[in-house]
Amino acid sequence: SKVKDIAKELIALYAKRKEEKGFQFSADTYLQEALEASFIYEDTPDQLKATVQTKADMESDLPMDRLICGDVGFGKTEVAIRAAFKAVTDGKQVAVLVPTTILALQHYQTFSKRLKDFSINVQYISRLKSQKQQTEIIKNLASGKLDILIGTHRLVGSDIVFKDLGLLIIDEEQKFGVSIKEKLKHELESMAMAVLYFGVWIAALVTFKKLILAQYQIEFNGLSAALVGTLVLAKVVLVLEHVPLGAWIRTRPAWV
Repeated sequence: SKVKDIAKELIALYAKRKEEKGFQFSADTYLQEALEASFIYEDTPDQLKATVQTKADMESDLPMDRLICGDVGFGKTEVAIRAAFKAVTDGKQVAVLVPTTILALQHYQTFSKRLKDFSINVQYISRLKSQKQQTEIIKNLASGKLDILIGTHRLVGSDIVFKDLGLLIIDEEQKFGVSIKEKLKHELESMAMAVLYFGVWIAALVTFKKLILAQYQIEFNGLSAALVGTLVLAKVVLVLEHVPLGAWIRTRPAWV
């Protein structure tokens, strides 16, 4: 069936990536420590765990494939910002792919606010930008003047060229269409870059049910979130404690 074919392709893709040598990011610098210390809220235990394990993946010589799940407002974006900052301070560029123009603008505002004291050049590209603005953004991206680019499907256009892309962040991956996923699949096959996936945990796990568990005809109900992640050959960190499917997130951030 089509679902099984997709599952086989995904397994083959990630198995191939595990054989590749990725860029090994440096250990945290004082700048990384300063950024994280500037967060105005106290990290939840799960948020801290997600941050630590994501950075450990980045410091490995294997290409990172990490899924971070959590409900809306539970601190996933802060984890993404810290990972992006780590990549930029090591001389790499970052792409942040989002499904809507509104989310692109929101992420641009959030990233810019958090990174304003660190001389990081952040920009976003979508249909809200004029053609002249888009041309300038693309030029700066190719020359390396732009550190972080946030965008919708426009981000995977043929005219978008990064000088040195080191980290791809995909927000709400389950909302993207087949054509974009095929484009991303090609990029993942040809580049040993780090990839960070984000999603609301219920939606993301249902996606894995459809794409992976069908391949093995394994009963989904009752499986833990950690086991689901293992089945897709990717390390999974949840911005929540490992609880049975259907249970509510236990660690609620102070600001929610």
